[in-house]
Amino acid sequence: MKTASSPDDGQTVESHAFRAMLGRFVLAQNQGAIALQFAKPASDKFRDIPLEYGIDDIPLIIGTTARLECMVEQRYPGGDHELLIGRVVRAHSFDLKPLVYGQGQFGDFSIAKSEGTSAT
Repeated sequence: MKTASSPDDGQTVESHAFRAMLGRFVLAQNQGAIALQFAKPASDKFRDIPLEYGIDDIPLIIGTTARLECMVEQRYPGGDHELLIGRVVRAHSFDLKPLVYGQGQFGDFSIAKSEGTSAT
């Protein structure tokens, strides 16, 4: 039986309204294409993304820096969206650099040099 957010059933975030569990991710530095795929309107956001399945068969993106499996605790209406508040029930982290987006582009974290200090 397919679940509401199975990647092959054509459902997207709206499906989470019918689920008790949801997954959240910190994408890895090499996953910019996945970020762009989720940023665009599409009927199947998980298409061609490597997945494994967690608690209650929620889809978990493979190759992320971190991922959280959450139980939905509260739902709040927010215009044309619904805000879901979840309690983390399982967390995974991996030794990968996170994907960072700022000033209209992907990048990475770097240590800012203070004025008056020389880089040696």
